[in-house]
Amino acid sequence: MILRRVIEHFRKQEWTAIAIDFVIVVAGVFVGLQVSNWNAARDDRVKEATYLAQLVDDLNADLASIDRVNNAAGRRMSVIALVLERAELAPPPATFHFQNCAFEPCSGVLTFEAEAPFSSDDPSAANDMLTDLRQYNPVRHTYDALISTGDIGLLRDSVVRRNIQAYYANASAVETFEQKVMTVFHDLGDTRHEFGIAVGGSSLDDLVAAAKASPKFAAQLRSHWVHSGFQIRSMNHAREIAKDLIADLEAAK
Repeated sequence: MILRRVIEHFRKQEWTAIAIDFVIVVAGVFVGLQVSNWNAARDDRVKEATYLAQLVDDLNADLASIDRVNNAAGRRMSVIALVLERAELAPPPATFHFQNCAFEPCSGVLTFEAEAPFSSDDPSAANDMLTDLRQYNPVRHTYDALISTGDIGLLRDSVVRRNIQAYYANASAVETFEQKVMTVFHDLGDTRHEFGIAVGGSSLDDLVAAAKASPKFAAQLRSHWVHSGFQIRSMNHAREIAKDLIADLEAAK
């Protein structure tokens, strides 16, 4: 309709009217673009808030996973300490010298400590706990969606973006270490099988007898103690990063 009116104005050489029509058209286009931009920005903010909330949920799930890993590792260390004590062997190492200490600031000498001494009325509980290896499996659904879609750019706070990426980079490093723990765990299981000790149903006395009879088994117990200690330290570091990131995400909402 405006086009028809402009043509009519041209025919009559009504230049003022033509100018007014032109301004109306430009203003209409400008307003339309602005409304579109406003709608797009609003949609982006809604998506950002959704991503932030989902990331918090994922991190809380990770915290629960971290606690399960730590509890299992602590129980294994308690069992190992008891087996070595009952076998009248040297206790597991309390420290480990580690140059360029990872996971948290330290002097280079890591200190490991078991939980409270193991005790149970169930004869097979010690062996069952030695078998219980929990692994850290960070929930990546939201982060993977942010990366694969490029929507990580919707997160306006550049510090938050960097901290998110740092958390999942650390998670990948921890998962790589967890594979080493799994290797030691399987080696320990293989040696138990050589002594007729299954993953379940065997007793603390069976473990003690195997440790007395086999320097290899005793050494594997000590190695598993060390790896379990490292696992706890890496989990504690991951927990600190996760909690700090949750605080950042909550503040960015």
